[in-house]
Amino acid sequence: MTAAPMESENQAWWGVTLPMTTPDGRSGSHTFVVQARTPEKAVKRSMKEALGKAARDHRRDASVDVHADSAVVTRWLPEGGLGG
Repeated sequence: MTAAPMESENQAWWGVTLPMTTPDGRSGSHTFVVQARTPEKAVKRSMKEALGKAARDHRRDASVDVHADSAVVTRWLPEGGLGG
């Protein structure tokens, strides 16, 4: 009998970049690296993280655009590089 694969074995690493705006109107981006099965799930996970206190503190209260069409998603390759 073989064991079922662990949850992380079925997931890939993704870099998800969301645009942000600082309280004084400057723009920038906040990138999250997350594990997910699909790019869509990676975006959802990143959006959830973006709304958390730790991420808001890191951005110094800059707001992120949490609309899926504004996210840039890149798959991270097993060798540690970025994919297309």
